[in-house]
Amino acid sequence: GARLDIKQYVKFCSLTSDKACDYFRSTFSSIDDDFSVLANQSHIDERVKASISIAPGFVESMTPDSLAVIKIPSLIVGAEKDINVPPYSHVTPYLKHFSEHIKYQEIADASHFSFMQRCRPNALAILAEEGAEFVCEDGGRKLREQIHEETYRMVSDFINDKL
Repeated sequence: GARLDIKQYVKFCSLTSDKACDYFRSTFSSIDDDFSVLANQSHIDERVKASISIAPGFVESMTPDSLAVIKIPSLIVGAEKDINVPPYSHVTPYLKHFSEHIKYQEIADASHFSFMQRCRPNALAILAEEGAEFVCEDGGRKLREQIHEETYRMVSDFINDKL
């Protein structure tokens, strides 16, 4: 039920430099009025009874009014060491707009890609060839398996409590 204001994302990125903004910056010139109308319209699907978002993007571009009236149980899981979509700029400033049905939790020492599958032994070397070894890098102290276990517990507790 959250609605985007896609031009707000462009404005946000004009004031912010992080990996998400850097990644999408080249697409901003293609955001015209027609695209904005499509992106900003309601995408509510009545079949959806709950939502779970892990390291989500575009929270800063969701309209405060739409966040305030979310009626389904929603869990947002952030990653403390996320440099792609840092929670301190993309999520936590907007918590004040969240309805009572939205819960935010953060995994300490997790990075944006910590929620992906475990990396195989040769993955770092292979990814380094593409300059993408960041996919296998976590916050530093916790193993990816520990982050997965913590995420699993958060999601399971949310599902068991809300559904």
